[in-house]
Amino acid sequence: MPAKAQVTAEEFTTLPEPVQSLYVQDGDAYKLTIEDGMGDTASLRKALEAERTQRQTFEKEVRALRGRYKDLDPEKAREALGRLQEMEDKQLLDTGKVEELLTKRTERMRLDFENQQKAYQQQMTALEQERGNLTTRLEEVLIDTGLTQACIKARVKESAIADVLLRGRRVWHLRDGKPLPLRDDGETVLYGKNPSVPMSMEEWVASLQSDAPHLFEENRGGGTAPGGRPSSSGGRIVLSREQARDVRTWRQASDEAARSGAQLVVQD
Repeated sequence: MPAKAQVTAEEFTTLPEPVQSLYVQDGDAYKLTIEDGMGDTASLRKALEAERTQRQTFEKEVRALRGRYKDLDPEKAREALGRLQEMEDKQLLDTGKVEELLTKRTERMRLDFENQQKAYQQQMTALEQERGNLTTRLEEVLIDTGLTQACIKARVKESAIADVLLRGRRVWHLRDGKPLPLRDDGETVLYGKNPSVPMSMEEWVASLQSDAPHLFEENRGGGTAPGGRPSSSGGRIVLSREQARDVRTWRQASDEAARSGAQLVVQD
């Protein structure tokens, strides 16, 4: 980049020292001694070469320092710095420079406090992330386990359980450590046959039969007994869709299934 014929005082301070020597002050500005930046550029090339040499020397010194201190023990270095600070503090105290000693100690305390605050904040951020990950994982395990058990009871096809779990994760959420069914707004609770009790996983899985019957094994045997009463067959209590809508019938069948260990099934 060619040197400017004239620079401001602020620009002058940013120039390398060898380049500064090519300028002379002219009021509030600095002018290049080579008119218009053209003509004989030998002095300019010499200054740029000096700057390049200084930069190379500096880089060489940095590499040498890195090689010298690459095996330095950080803990021992901190101990040495601590002892050095104690010596400096003692020297200030011995010479009566109490005010300077207090100023230095206050500054060190401030820096220590700021570093501790940064470290604490980093730890808190890491803990929050870890807690969030654990909460998400716990929610997945509890919900997937409960839904899988409900799928088995409702005779969901083994190949369709993954589909039911995917649907269920959009409905079931962990609240106070327990799975709770919520509507799409994430706030409104879904209720089952009992309007005062949140829907159970068994109820929710059974409700999928009307919209997705292909997810379930075909019913064999059973059926609805004459007289409108639930029928029992092969360890199953079978309700028709109409019977399942009747709260009293549903409760009676549920209680009987709980006592006998039978499977409660709703079929069309």
